[in-house]
Amino acid sequence: MPPLPSLTLYCTLAPLLSIPSCAIPGALELELDRIVAAGCYIGVEAQVSQILACGIPRFASALRARSLRLLGKIYSSGGAAASPYAAGLPPSASGILHPPPGESVEAHLAVWRAQLHELTRSAELRPLLAGVNSQAGHDSWHIVEGGARARAWLSAALAEGAAEGVPVFHETHRGRLLSTPWAAVEAVRSFPTLQLLADLSHYPAACEAAPGEALLERALAELTPACHHVHARVGHAEGPQVADPRLAAHEADVAGHLRWWLAIGSAAAAAGRTELSMCPEFLPPPYCPRDARGEAVADFQEVNEYMAGWLQREWVAAGGALTRRG
Repeated sequence: MPPLPSLTLYCTLAPLLSIPSCAIPGALELELDRIVAAGCYIGVEAQVSQILACGIPRFASALRARSLRLLGKIYSSGGAAASPYAAGLPPSASGILHPPPGESVEAHLAVWRAQLHELTRSAELRPLLAGVNSQAGHDSWHIVEGGARARAWLSAALAEGAAEGVPVFHETHRGRLLSTPWAAVEAVRSFPTLQLLADLSHYPAACEAAPGEALLERALAELTPACHHVHARVGHAEGPQVADPRLAAHEADVAGHLRWWLAIGSAAAAAGRTELSMCPEFLPPPYCPRDARGEAVADFQEVNEYMAGWLQREWVAAGGALTRRG
């Protein structure tokens, strides 16, 4: 068995930099300086909406100055937080608004393609771009019309990504095309080139099953070789985010997710890949539970900092290396 690939950590900008704050002078730069100061992150995950709100020249310049890579995030539908066209931001050349969930494949593909092109066809962003995270489609497509919409979407999206020459990682997420492990297994069987963004925290909630449940484990074992990027958040049978991974009450769920992530690393090594990227992605409410006063029970930034250090220690203990800045 080859050693684990080098662990490459990314920091998510999504909860750190709101759309309104993107336009504030120095706000982006301050967050990037904090990320660099942490010492463990190689790059950032950022939504196209955030990049456009900051302005592409400014965003690219700020990343270049700090030697940070970029994983861009695109959506095929969603509200203002996801959409660069529904948040009062400068639209892409297409100017197409996001469709509501469940609309036609063509409507989803149009806005998805426009965001993809913002990333891949920018002379400033393209050299920084390590890949694209795609949260797209709708879970109903596996059922309606005998699954024809799901197949049409995957065929078109894979062709679009291949034409741009940048890795596109399709996220396992509730409500989206890959909302359950069974849907993802079917997709990987039908489209062997499909590269997954493994946000496995959604699957215990979607299946109402804890790590170790036989059907869930069987499906994840089949998906593991297709996983190319990981969102390192821990879910449980009743939700996509445990209250705090440091609590003893969540020990079994944390151990189960770590086992899944290490298996992804082993599969990547067996395939000859030398790096595996992960992003600690604990989020504020509504992902994080609230206490009786309505406040988050844990600070998501503090938890993500903990997760980054913990992941590095566990990875090295399992025989893996760490990707260093520089």
